[in-house]
Amino acid sequence: MNAIIEFEDVHKQFKEKKALTDVNFSIKEGEIFGLVGPSGVGKTTSIKLLTDQLKPSEGTIRVFGESVTGNHTQLLSKMGILSDRSVLYERLSLYDNLRFLASLYERPVSTIEDLLEQVGLASSKKTAYKSLSKGMKQRANLPQRSFMLPKILILDEPTASLDPSAKANVHAFLRQLNEQGSTIFLTSHDMNEIESLCHRVAFMIDGTIYLCDEPVQIRSTYAAPTVTVTFADGNVETFNNSYTGMTSLRSAIESRKVQSIHSDEPSLTDIFLDVTGRKFA
Repeated sequence: MNAIIEFEDVHKQFKEKKALTDVNFSIKEGEIFGLVGPSGVGKTTSIKLLTDQLKPSEGTIRVFGESVTGNHTQLLSKMGILSDRSVLYERLSLYDNLRFLASLYERPVSTIEDLLEQVGLASSKKTAYKSLSKGMKQRANLPQRSFMLPKILILDEPTASLDPSAKANVHAFLRQLNEQGSTIFLTSHDMNEIESLCHRVAFMIDGTIYLCDEPVQIRSTYAAPTVTVTFADGNVETFNNSYTGMTSLRSAIESRKVQSIHSDEPSLTDIFLDVTGRKFA
């Protein structure tokens, strides 16, 4: 697949502070790509550079092979950007807002009920937008973007304040948009979200990309599984997945009574700590 978003040697400096340093990654057409890291490491700055809200100090950002700088209007017409801002009218009900947008983008009004159901807002369709909670407003912004049928959907921390049920609704909705042809670029500090949703992920710390690959490949390359054994006498021992570790495990099993054996694979959060040297929080 072709890369439709490319960051090439991108740097961003704010006076004395380096926000991004030599950032390189690309996003392939048709994938869900996650930029992950703790708060304040440069994820939102990357989004603002991509959408031409900021200019890079050095380097190039391309969308569909064209530099973002100088092609702002043309390129943004192909993007759907989900942020804190909304084009929905405060006093109109959620349903009436979406009905207006459906007519604007020439989409069938009959799809509104289904869209609201998908993001868990069907019961709030008659509620004025201004009366919705912050989390509900976040979810309400998704159907409006779907009317645009964007080639690229950009989301900055899309589920940051949502409960588990609402998150699941949003994830299902994003997967459906992806299946319909939208390439999705999202930032997150929720590693479980990244692992369950994204085809590829980039680890970012202090404005630098440490690693970029498929979650499965990251696990395969960096994970060092361990085996935890609980013995009949109550003692618990952990053996690493090495020749020495497995030899010790075999010897222990042969010489002592075993109550249980459990294989432990490091999570992406554990691998993030190993690769970047920083806790994920």
